[in-house]
Amino acid sequence: MHACPLFAVDPSPFASPDALDAGIRRFETILDAARSAAVPVAIHLSGPLLSELANRKIEPDLGRVEWVRTGWGAPDLTSVPEGVATMALGHEAEAMRRIGVEPGALWVRGWWDRRIPQLVSGAGIDCLLLHEGVIGDRIPGVVAFLDKILPVIPVTGHTTGPDDARDGLVMVALDGSRPEEDIDRVRTAYRSALMTPGEYLRNHRPTGRYAPSTEAPVEDRESAKLRRKMVRLATRTPDKISPAAAEALLAGCHGPAHTRSADPSLRVGAHAALIRARRLIDTDRRRGDEWSRVSRIDWDADGIEEVQIELPRLSLVIDPEAEAELVALDDKSAGWPANVLDDQSGGSLCRLATAGDEQVSVAMSIESVEEGKGYAGLSLQGEAHGGDVRLRLRAASASLTLGFQLEGLEAGRLGPELFLALGDTQVRVDGSEWATVDDSMPLSGHRFRLQGNDRQVLISSLTPADLFIMPAPGGVVAWLNWAVEGAATHEVSIDLDPS
Repeated sequence: MHACPLFAVDPSPFASPDALDAGIRRFETILDAARSAAVPVAIHLSGPLLSELANRKIEPDLGRVEWVRTGWGAPDLTSVPEGVATMALGHEAEAMRRIGVEPGALWVRGWWDRRIPQLVSGAGIDCLLLHEGVIGDRIPGVVAFLDKILPVIPVTGHTTGPDDARDGLVMVALDGSRPEEDIDRVRTAYRSALMTPGEYLRNHRPTGRYAPSTEAPVEDRESAKLRRKMVRLATRTPDKISPAAAEALLAGCHGPAHTRSADPSLRVGAHAALIRARRLIDTDRRRGDEWSRVSRIDWDADGIEEVQIELPRLSLVIDPEAEAELVALDDKSAGWPANVLDDQSGGSLCRLATAGDEQVSVAMSIESVEEGKGYAGLSLQGEAHGGDVRLRLRAASASLTLGFQLEGLEAGRLGPELFLALGDTQVRVDGSEWATVDDSMPLSGHRFRLQGNDRQVLISSLTPADLFIMPAPGGVVAWLNWAVEGAATHEVSIDLDPS
């Protein structure tokens, strides 16, 4: 059994300059270790690291190295639209060529899909790397799709040697933190000459056919929201977009950010990248700063109509049936997913509670939508707690104005509940001193200014209101509400950029 050390140096698309510097140093250490040991290795560098090498005009001094691909941004090729997968593979190949190397085998790091052989057929890929758990073996074979047959080489995370003497090749995935020790451990464990996939396939013809597992990962609510945002943007992207827009879109497709157990920083980073991509695409289309679009669509594919509002600065998605849930609230000019906290996102335009603080569901329906020069509007109507609720929303620039008209409600409290991604947050009321939100706080007044992460949000009510605010991972949850009973009219504005 032969083996090949497979080193992955994977700074994410949201990595800091310091993290990219560390990635370059680790890459150079791997090359030095491989040359010193006189062994071949396979290397995968993330798209941002490839781009950084090209920008710095660093051309690596290579030994016997095979360059492994995953697609720029490391998307899950089986869940992104075909056009995005093709873009990711092409963008990555071009980044490799900019540093003077030829792209090699494709490492499919997510789950398998039968479309993959067809997807890669025009991308110059003649070998696939799949995890041993997906193909169920450690011996190379082939997968077939119509008339396309591709060799498959298994990838393992174990440095232990084989338990049989079959002839084959396995890729041993390593993070490159100790390359000299890793190379020595693999060479000792497998007791055979190390070789790259290209070297192996020049002298071997795999014949066994594999039908890889197609079991898809289970999504949670937050990863499903992020995926829907990605799909909605990706499937409406023009065929030709600027390189900056392409990299932002691919960063938003970063596979690890879309998993059920994603690190919050990756998930928030992917949201921000998709917002940046949308803004750059708007710029590519020369839309200016006074356009608006309101779409009534099944945004989340649940069979119920949602409303998507697009303005030069704002992007909103509202689910009327789910208590006017604010599914998305994105400040495009700042690249800020305003309502995406570390472990939850959303909010409600119309939260209603009884006098005993019991939550009351307010399912609303769309009465009308409105588009104008630089603004958009939406009217919703619902019945709850013995009365009627009408909500009129107007979005312009970076602010929302909500008007409530109430008839016949029983005693309770009503108003919008906002998730605000402000990190460690401070608040002040009507010009008073700043107070840190480190516990639940009941406040009363007209103007509530919140700040955190170098941002501010201003919530202003025409009539005296209460603000119940509490900290949450990544920001705060703030419920602006009024005591209501019978008939009443209230209005509140929410400005994401009051400076």
